[in-house]
Amino acid sequence: MRNIFNKRIPTIFGFLAIVLGIGLTSLLTQQGVIFTGQASPSNEPTNVQIANVTDTSFTVSYTTTDSVLGSLNVGANTSLGTTVLNDRDTTASAHNIHIITVKNLNPDTSYLFSITSGQDTFLKDGSLYSIKTGPPLGSSDARGNLSGKVVNPDGTNPREALVYLSIQGAQPLSALTKADGTYTIPLNSLRSDDLSSYYSLANPTTAELSVFTGSLSSRASFSTEVSTIPTITLSKNYDFTISSSPLSTDETSATPSATEPFPISTPSGSPSNSPQIITPQQDQGFSDDQPLFEGTAQPNEEVEITIQSDPINATVLADGNGNWTYRPDSSLEPGTHTITIKTKDAFGILKTITQQFVVHASGTQVGESATPSATLTPTTAPTPTATITPSLTITPVATLTPTPTTALAPAGASTIPTMGVVAAAFILVGSLLFIFTRLRI
Repeated sequence: MRNIFNKRIPTIFGFLAIVLGIGLTSLLTQQGVIFTGQASPSNEPTNVQIANVTDTSFTVSYTTTDSVLGSLNVGANTSLGTTVLNDRDTTASAHNIHIITVKNLNPDTSYLFSITSGQDTFLKDGSLYSIKTGPPLGSSDARGNLSGKVVNPDGTNPREALVYLSIQGAQPLSALTKADGTYTIPLNSLRSDDLSSYYSLANPTTAELSVFTGSLSSRASFSTEVSTIPTITLSKNYDFTISSSPLSTDETSATPSATEPFPISTPSGSPSNSPQIITPQQDQGFSDDQPLFEGTAQPNEEVEITIQSDPINATVLADGNGNWTYRPDSSLEPGTHTITIKTKDAFGILKTITQQFVVHASGTQVGESATPSATLTPTTAPTPTATITPSLTITPVATLTPTPTTALAPAGASTIPTMGVVAAAFILVGSLLFIFTRLRI
């Protein structure tokens, strides 16, 4: 057998082979996707959250891009030693959404843990996660459960989703939805944020519910007076203290980090039957010393009205469409005043809204129409504000910057293995040398 490595290669072919190898290597480097493929850390835990802390237990939840095995290694010291599986498992099973409850712990004790996801162990910023259990507490009052349902944007039930309850001054609670999209969060174990006592629900307050599947998320505000939350459609945000209608309809809502609050979209306008003052607008001026006030409330609901500076108190009834009006029986003194309304919203929560307005002196009431310069000045004064708007058109220019960046560095391909590229170059050059050599055998 001839030794192919003793064959000589014409200079021109050798040169072409080297140039071709270098060119292909540069192309692979620019593309940055050939060797990385799907090698991104798809088993890395994201949105790690600790919740449901009691004197003997706590719950850890997180998501992974791929469906992988997940567990916790827990212990009172760095040796850890105890492995805890997903709440749904008796034997280890693969999941995208992981929720793991560690039980039978000691009160007032600090514990450390790491997350095992797939074949890898994950820490928090290079150190073990830590959590301290609360002190023992007596029996809590029977406070029932918080329940509701989650659906996909197309109306189907999500395979599973994580639900978090957050109340100012209280520890977070978490739960996993069932196959039909429903969830239940027991409130009898809700503690204060320092775990020293049970959190009191005697005084109604606003709470927030965060839901996410790993690819879609939603957030909802509601009053602690209610125990059943209206159905939440994933990718939409809600403020149930105002209305059951969604505040946003972004179907591509990304999942935020569990360490950061889920953003709630600000409504562009309140629903027509929610409590609000339509007239006056903030700092609106009136030439009439007995102006007509208008607003909305729940249909046929009482609206308590207070006008300062000299207090004027009145109660009006909203009509069947939720509209109310009021005109003072006596004249208001010139100057700045406030109007305050108190009425219940759709959930029976008493809302208080205040608006400031100005009553002009009597000398300007009629004369304003005869002196256009006087009336036009306050009317046209706000227009410079509108001229500032074009400066905001610069914003879209900034949004163009990420576009080429994303295109050149797609997800999962931002890091190219240097050794892989070098190896590819050697393989290409070697293969070409081998082929040309064989052609001369």
